Order: sequence, then C-alpha cells, then structure tokens
Amino acid sequence: MGLLTDRQIQSASHRPTEYFLSDGEGLFLRVRPTRKVWIYRYKQDGREVKLGLGRYPVVSLAVARQKVRQLAEKRANGVDPKQDRRAAQERERIQRLNTFEAVARIWHAQANKDRTWSKDYADKVMRALALHVFPWIGRHPMPSILQTEIVRCLHRIKDRGHLETAQRVKGYVVGVYQYAADTGVLEHGQNFMTGATGGLPASRGRSYAAITDPRRLGQLVRDIRAYKGNIITRAALQLAPIVFQRPGQLRFAHWEDMDLDAAIWTCPPEKMKITVLRRMKRADFTVHGFRSTFRGADR
Repeated sequence: MGLLTDRQIQSASHRPTEYFLSDGEGLFLRVRPTRKVWIYRYKQDGREVKLGLGRYPVVSLAVARQKVRQLAEKRANGVDPKQDRRAAQERERIQRLNTFEAVARIWHAQANKDRTWSKDYADKVMRALALHVFPWIGRHPMPSILQTEIVRCLHRIKDRGHLETAQRVKGYVVGVYQYAADTGVLEHGQNFMTGATGGLPASRGRSYAAITDPRRLGQLVRDIRAYKGNIITRAALQLAPIVFQRPGQLRFAHWEDMDLDAAIWTCPPEKMKITVLRRMKRADFTVHGFRSTFRGADR
C-alpha cells in the first residue's frame, strides 16, 4: 500500500464507466459515475473475492488501509474475511429477531404446555408482561438489555404500591431469561436474573393464627350464622372451612358445577391455576349448605 494520495483520490474524476485505482496489497478505490468506494480484493480457493470497505470520504484513505491490514491478518490466520463478515451479520440478525417479547412469548407457550397452566392463569402471566415489561424492553434484543432496565421495570410496579405484583413479574422475567440461556439465545454468563435481582423488599404478609380453642371456634360459627349481610357471603363463610378450597374457586363456582343429588362438586380446569379436573364428594351437611344457598339466591 502507499500508491495513492488524498490529492489523487480527490482529483479522480467521475466517468460514465467505473474504474479502479490501486493502492497496493489488494486495496482499490472504485470510482463510479456518482461516488467513490473502497474495495478489498483477494483470492480465496483460487477465485477472486471483492469486499466493500465503505464510501470515500466517510472512510478515509488511512482508515481503509487499517481495515485492509486487519483483514490480511485474518487471512493469515486462516479466516475468510467475507465469510466471517457474513457470519457476523447473521448473528446480528438473529439477535435482532430474539427480542425480549419474542422470546417471552415462546417461553410462555412452552411453560403453558409443560406446566399445564389453566387458560385464566396463562392469560394473567402474559397480561402482566404486556403491561409492565414489553412497553419498555420488549423490542430490545435480549443480549443488549441491561440489568438496570429490568430493575426499573420492577420498581415502577413497586412504586405504584403493587409490591406483590412486582415480585410475580420478576418471577416471570427470571423464567424468560433461564429459557433464553437454555436455548442458546443468551450465553449462560449473560443471564443476570436471579431471585435477588431488583432488590425488592419481602412482602409483609399477615399471619392469621388458626383457632384451636373449641369455645372460640364455636363462637365463630355462631357469629357466622348470626351474620345479617348478603346470603351469598354468609354461605361462603359457612362453606369455606368445610370444602377447603381457595377463596377464588368458591367465589366463582357455578351451580352447573354442582351435582347436589350425588353430593359432588366438579371444578373445571379453566377455574383453577393448573389444568387438572377436580371432583370433590362432600358430606350431607355440605350439600345442605349448598341447597340453602341455592334457594336463597333464587329468591
């Protein structure tokens, strides 16, 4: 190299047909009818290869020579510069496609299948990600996301007074990152999500001690019977300690789920966290409670 000068390059006139000016060692200035670009020419497996290095004067003569030296060093190490560039572009393209939202949706579908989530619970998980995470980092390739960006998403939720929601969302994000590491989207060293990420304080759960004194338990039952509010509320209070179901399942139970004659309550999968059909046979006094509630609700 060293055959060209900046003055020669600047004075090279544009012609109707393109032509080349050599700087030596495979570096050429390609003078086209409207612009000038740098080209690196070399032979690979007996055939000539051309590799673009950028447009002049955006890429100066000095920078073009530096690029050629780097490419020549790669060739000396057995690397084809053109194939290496193509591989780098493909990696970049894959990273652009592997955005947080794209990977999160694949994780969600897989987790839904593996863990047999109910439809309501699966919708709840995706809704939380769409509301609290996707608007800020959903379009970013996962390797480019900073830990501080995740932390800000979590603290936005916490600062609105929804600490438990922030903790649940963190759990979903941990799952997405673990899935990305397991499937090769991320190197394992790039998975910075742990249970401690975000520095969220522990939930201040309230503990309600069980009533073990028979006299106090009897008083509670009498208080529930004496409750003068909504009949549905009173029935729920009476049935809860008998059926031992989550409050949500009792609240959203439908009469068509009850076979009172057979004393069986069937909980459909869509009303539970996981898609498992549950049938519960109950004692006669439980059936009596359901029948009383049904008659009261029917009035």
